[in-house]
Amino acid sequence: MSWVLRQNSGVEEHRIQKNNAMPSPTVTTIVQMLESLPLEAQEQVALHLREYIDDLQDELLWRAAFQQTQPKLIAIAQQAKQQIAEGQATTMNYDEL
Repeated sequence: MSWVLRQNSGVEEHRIQKNNAMPSPTVTTIVQMLESLPLEAQEQVALHLREYIDDLQDELLWRAAFQQTQPKLIAIAQQAKQQIAEGQATTMNYDEL
């Protein structure tokens, strides 16, 4: 099941997958706090939460991508150290780049 949240203008849509698990106590508390606010304030909070969650999801994706490249970066660094130790490395001339 998914829900579509729309801003007042109806232009921006966000699809949210519903997790079938029971909400955590934290989520329950946040929902109760939101429900205690006037509708206009609820909409403002929802907008800020959408932006925050979008940023958080981007950060999580970046971290996952970085974790996948970490072993390759380590291997390249080890190879560079080995080449330096064996005298195979040359000084980089930045003007030639």
